Amino acid sequence: MRTHYRRILTLAASILLIFASGCVSSKQEARKQAVAHWNQVRSGVTLQMAEQQLRQGQADRARDSVQEALHASPDDPQLHLLLARVLFELRDLSAAQASLSRAKALASDLPEVDYWQGVLAQAAGQWDEAHAAYQAASARRQDSAECLCALLEAKLALGHPREALDLAASRFRDFPREARLRALAGSAATQLGDLARAEELYEQAADLDPTGDEAPAALAQVLCLAGKYEQAAVLLEGLQAREARKDLRPMLAACHLACGRYEKAQDLYEACLADDPDKVSIQLRANEARLLAGRISQARQELQTLLQRRPNDSQGWQLLGHALALEGDFDQARRAYTQSVACGGSAEQLQEYIRAIDLRSPLSAAAAVTPAMTMDTRAVTRIDDAPAR
Repeated sequence: MRTHYRRILTLAASILLIFASGCVSSKQEARKQAVAHWNQVRSGVTLQMAEQQLRQGQADRARDSVQEALHASPDDPQLHLLLARVLFELRDLSAAQASLSRAKALASDLPEVDYWQGVLAQAAGQWDEAHAAYQAASARRQDSAECLCALLEAKLALGHPREALDLAASRFRDFPREARLRALAGSAATQLGDLARAEELYEQAADLDPTGDEAPAALAQVLCLAGKYEQAAVLLEGLQAREARKDLRPMLAACHLACGRYEKAQDLYEACLADDPDKVSIQLRANEARLLAGRISQARQELQTLLQRRPNDSQGWQLLGHALALEGDFDQARRAYTQSVACGGSAEQLQEYIRAIDLRSPLSAAAAVTPAMTMDTRAVTRIDDAPAR
């Protein structure tokens, strides 16, 4: 009887032990799940906080927040991706690349990883790699205008404007309100020399983003290239009234110069020189405006000073020749024109000036100089004077 009783007790104890073990195991599993859930929630909150810090320009704080979250969730690809973005803002490109590689290893199908791979390659000047990455991102995110526009920029940088224009035009229906897409198409048309199409596309971009100034500025450049200086000047004056952009002053000055408003052009060029007195291209154009405005003595003195620093500047010698001819100093004007040819200036054009001053007539010299300078002025509105798109 006692033996039977002991067997029952032993069996009961075994059952209780198994049950207790099962309860402990269940509690441990539940605890693990709770901790994992908490870490996931915490990572999500930290992710949002870090993104907000990044938008507010607090990249250092965003980096600290993400790194703290990664201690709890080291295999979260979104956290590694965000860290790569933050490090990019901090200009730590090698560390950003390492974080991006980790994100790609954890989630290779994330289109954002491809996009940021393109951004890093672009920052390093590796446009072929950037194009490949943007193409992959755009293929995975057909609904992303940002990925598409990045791909178009890469095509333009690689010198494929026709591909860029065709691709952009094929997606207009998908993104009917995307101003940047039209602006990039306008840039492609400009590169192709189709100024009428570029003008139309930039007008569309400006209409879609009436508060923006990049599309109107680019439109003004296209109008200048097409010789529509009055329209460009009106557009640029409006931009200047709305937001005083110093980078647009040279283009507006060139428009005034081409339209015969020499005093306005000179004032704008002098304002440019007040901000950047050592910019040679602006110094030369300011002196063109002075000559055309009749401030010949001032232009001559400025040009002589410039040529002391830059004795091989062909355009400087040519302008000095104009100034001297207008003052009636034909011998020195001839020497200046000859020096311009020696420095690489157009021999044919300068020989015309020399033949004019050989007439020893101030009126003939002035008549030869002024149209020539006006023609030169029409070529000064170049892409490097326009704002970056």
